[in-house]
Amino acid sequence: MKLMVKIFIGILAILAIIVSGLVWKENHVGRLDGIGDVKLGMREVDVTVAYGRKADCDVVESPTQKIWAFDYLHSSCDTQVFLESNDDKEFRVTRVCSRFSPSKKLSSVYEEKELVEKIGDPSSISISKDGFSKISNFEDNNISVDSRGGTITQWCVTKSPLEYKEAYKAG
Repeated sequence: MKLMVKIFIGILAILAIIVSGLVWKENHVGRLDGIGDVKLGMREVDVTVAYGRKADCDVVESPTQKIWAFDYLHSSCDTQVFLESNDDKEFRVTRVCSRFSPSKKLSSVYEEKELVEKIGDPSSISISKDGFSKISNFEDNNISVDSRGGTITQWCVTKSPLEYKEAYKAG
């Protein structure tokens, strides 16, 4: 009888481990590499192939940076693709931003506090000079979010943390 109890407890322990692993896998966000079909590190030709067209809106271009904007779900140019040139003058995606979540696992997250509950505290924060909005960087996930009043207004996938050019300075 004691052997049967030990076997039963062993089976329950194994089932608990399996179930907790499945729950973790379902909820774990991990390190993101892009939004939709646009991934960090893509060449500019890969971006046009992914969208099947050139940028839909005004394009900002300089010798070292390009910013392309695309319509997403018939919205007005709400997905921005940032490309920077490397030493050999080839432009590659360094950041992708959108009003929409970059991951299905985050698709129901609209508030910054929900994001913190899901993936943890931000690694850094930048507050706008006027104090009305902030950027929260989650470097372990390649995620930066812009929020206003706690509501996420823009999602970015980037390997480098973002900050306001003119940030709030205490004191």
